[in-house]
Amino acid sequence: MDSFQIFEIVFYALYAIGIGYLSYLFFKYVRIELGKLCRKKFYRDSGEKLAMKMLRDLNCSFEKDGNNVHFTYQGKDFVLRALSKHVVQFYCNEGRMDLADPNIPVLKEILNDINWQYNLVSSFYIEEADEKCLYVINSISTSFTSNITDIESYLQAILSNLFDAGNEIRSKLHLKLEEKKQESKPFKVKGFIKEDHE
Repeated sequence: MDSFQIFEIVFYALYAIGIGYLSYLFFKYVRIELGKLCRKKFYRDSGEKLAMKMLRDLNCSFEKDGNNVHFTYQGKDFVLRALSKHVVQFYCNEGRMDLADPNIPVLKEILNDINWQYNLVSSFYIEEADEKCLYVINSISTSFTSNITDIESYLQAILSNLFDAGNEIRSKLHLKLEEKKQESKPFKVKGFIKEDHE
């Protein structure tokens, strides 16, 4: 084997190694750039901006007020708040009750039932000492990103859950108060008349 053949073998070996290394660098670059592209697409809009776009698509009127976005959906007032870039909270006020109302324990029991019954919804109350009342709030906190399949239906499901939980609270409270009222009525026997004896 002469020196030219050795040179040729070394040349082709280095050539193959160089092509392999360049291929490796190329595919590494492509993988990194595709990852960046996917992340840009995923993180393109914040959850709040995406939710506002969806609300616009649902023909909801809304108004941004500081960190909150107030909007009306099917005649009910809601608030949207960004908790982080991709986590948002939807909540609504379901009503109020005076702090002196003797039925507050009944309401608290109902809120516990609602929290048990609805997985996504958090039902709670906030006491306002100045106004001497408590407000009942239903809330859902969730991630809200463009990679959620059929995100418009997802938003409608969130708002429907809040509607359902609010209706359930009112219905259960009405039923419990009616039961309480029935229990407090005196027992009457048909045909029995109380006579006063002097």
